[in-house]
Amino acid sequence: MAQSSAPSSAPSLTPTSVSAFVSSRSASTIASTCLTTLAAGITLLAAQSEASAAFVNYTVVTTCITNSGQNLVRYEVFANFNGPTDTVLNVFNFQASGGWAAHTDAAAGFWHKDNNDDSPGVLSQQFGTWAPTLTGSATLNRPFDSFLLIGGTPASANTTTIDGSWTGSGGNPDGWNRPTFPLYNDLGWFNASPPNLQGRVGTAPNTATTVKLGQFILSQGDTAFRTYTLRIAVNNATVSSPVFSDGSFTFSGQGVLWYRDLDGDGFGAASSGTTIQCTQPAGYVLNNTDCNDANIAINPNT
Repeated sequence: MAQSSAPSSAPSLTPTSVSAFVSSRSASTIASTCLTTLAAGITLLAAQSEASAAFVNYTVVTTCITNSGQNLVRYEVFANFNGPTDTVLNVFNFQASGGWAAHTDAAAGFWHKDNNDDSPGVLSQQFGTWAPTLTGSATLNRPFDSFLLIGGTPASANTTTIDGSWTGSGGNPDGWNRPTFPLYNDLGWFNASPPNLQGRVGTAPNTATTVKLGQFILSQGDTAFRTYTLRIAVNNATVSSPVFSDGSFTFSGQGVLWYRDLDGDGFGAASSGTTIQCTQPAGYVLNNTDCNDANIAINPNT
C-alpha cells in the first residue's frame, strides 16, 4: 500500500555553481572525488536532455513478509517526479523528523539479510550494511534486506555510495557498514557515476515517474518513532542549478493501510474508516475509491 507526503520548499539552498552546491551542505563533508563526479555528471546530463527537476513527493510502498520465523514489514521509499528526464543526483540531511537526538529509537530496529562481513546471508538486527552492492541473492536476501540507493538495481553494479557525513569526523569509521544509523543529522548518499543515468526516471528498473531511494525492513508491531525527513537534489539540465526539495515519509510499523467498505461492494473509503495491520480485517479493502460507501449501487464499476 502506498502512502505519500508532499515536499516543502528549500529557499535557503539556491546555489549558483557546483562549488556552491557542495558548500551549501556545510553540515556534511563531501570528498573531492564526489565533487568532481557530480560536476561531470551534471554537465553530461545537461548536454543530453533537459530535465524538469520537478520533485513531487516521497511514496512508501508497504508489504507484509515473513522470513526466518520473523513477521516483518517491508517499506520501499520512492521519490516521485512529473518530468520525463528528472534525475536524482543525491539525497542528504536524512534524519528522524525533529532530529535524531529527539528520537534515537528511529535509528535502530532494522533487519538486514545481506553479505556483510560479520553474518552474511543471515537475517539479523545486530549485523548488516546499508550498501546496495552487498544485498546478495535477489530472491533469498534482497526482499528481506534494508539498504539505500539512488535508483537502479541493488546489486554489485550499483554505483550508489555514501558521503562523508556518515563518518562523523571519525566517530563512525564503519560508515554505512552497520545495521543502524549513526546519530548525525546530515546523512546522505549519492550516485557516484551520474553519466550512467541510474537516478533518472525511466531508466530501468526506475519507472517513468519514480526512483527508488531505499528499502527498510522492520518487525510487525514495531512501535518506534518512524517519521523521517530527507532533502533531495535533482538535475534540471543546468550545471549551475541543481534543484533542491525537502520531504518526509512515515513507516507505520503495524502493516498495511486498509479502508472500510461499509456497503460491501468491494470498494473502500477513507471517510468510512481505516486501520493498519498485516492481515485483511473483515469489512476492509486495500482501495480508497468509493465515492459513496453507503450505497452498494454506486462505485467505480457502475
